[in-house]
Amino acid sequence: MESKDLIPIIVSVLSFAISGVTAYQAFFRKFDGKVWPGNYVALTYVNNYPAFVLICFFENVGAKIGILDDLQLKVEHRESGQTFKFFPVVM
Repeated sequence: MESKDLIPIIVSVLSFAISGVTAYQAFFRKFDGKVWPGNYVALTYVNNYPAFVLICFFENVGAKIGILDDLQLKVEHRESGQTFKFFPVVM
């Protein structure tokens, strides 16, 4: 095997490696969502039930494109450790 025969093999192996990394990033890497709360909370009523509005910012740092089907907010009191879970209402 001559050195001129190695060039296509090296290019092919490099292309295969880049294709593998690209496939992982685009198809196999799972959703990795991050949430940041906003600065304000609004207290209001929805269908005569007390409710609060919390603005949140969502970011998907993973590669999977997806839709958030359901959310859950867990609020924990710092001193007592008591927790409350809230679920959104679709309006």
